[in-house]
Amino acid sequence: MRYVLGFIFGMIGVTFAGTFGLFGGFFLGYFLGRWASKAAVLETVFAAELGRRPRRETPRKEVHISDVAFDALFQVAGYIAKSDGRVSEQEIRIAETAMRLMHLDETTRLRAISGFKAGTATDFELEPVLNDVRLAFDRSSEVGYVLLRILADMALADGVSPVKQDVLMGFADAFHLDPGVAEDLLRRHRRSSGRFHAGRRDQHGDAHTQDRSRQARQAEGTMSLDRAYERLGVLPTHSGAEIQLAYRKLIKEHHPDRLLSKGLPPQLLERANELTREIQDAWETVKTARQIR
Repeated sequence: MRYVLGFIFGMIGVTFAGTFGLFGGFFLGYFLGRWASKAAVLETVFAAELGRRPRRETPRKEVHISDVAFDALFQVAGYIAKSDGRVSEQEIRIAETAMRLMHLDETTRLRAISGFKAGTATDFELEPVLNDVRLAFDRSSEVGYVLLRILADMALADGVSPVKQDVLMGFADAFHLDPGVAEDLLRRHRRSSGRFHAGRRDQHGDAHTQDRSRQARQAEGTMSLDRAYERLGVLPTHSGAEIQLAYRKLIKEHHPDRLLSKGLPPQLLERANELTREIQDAWETVKTARQIR
């Protein structure tokens, strides 16, 4: 470093004072560089004596973004459940069903319950939770899409309200999800019948009954060509090549390894796989109807 500074100061010196400036500038830069090197060494030595690291070596605290996403999911779910003034039994069953379908271990299940209860507290503040998500996730809309689907399943159990809609859109925005995509997702949820409503028929909500409900929803999605177009984000006027390109893009974005690398909580992987199957079903429906090869 001392020679570099010497060269720089020497070039400056020769510009203003000729040969004398060249040598004077070189020696000035050399000794400044030497002083800077000693200062860095002294900082390290004194920092060690004081039992701390020098400032430049202070590590940044690692943020576990999958934990941020998991906690936010259940906290916001609890907040939405309480948004109409009370948490209904059906909303509690829906949350319990979601936890069961994630196959959570006991520790993680208790953590999810704690998050849900925290969201129902009268002093719960939503915005700090959403801000944590914004800071942890940098344009991770794929993860946001999966979480919004899960949250909508729980939040819309007993109907839609303006407050619920606003909170869901705020949740989507925290994950940098396109507003049009989020609104389309919620609109399809409102149209779908029987989504996570097996709890009404079975108060205990056994997993087998819920699995049949999910399979029925998936089958329902493959029956409508319009819904298949909608799920792929294309129009009937698009060419076969354009539709295939959109399908491949969605499959790539929803690949489990990609989602996990972007911060998807591992507990939600099964739900992500369900969305991938839904995309594949939509593609098969359109491909068959359009005879795309």
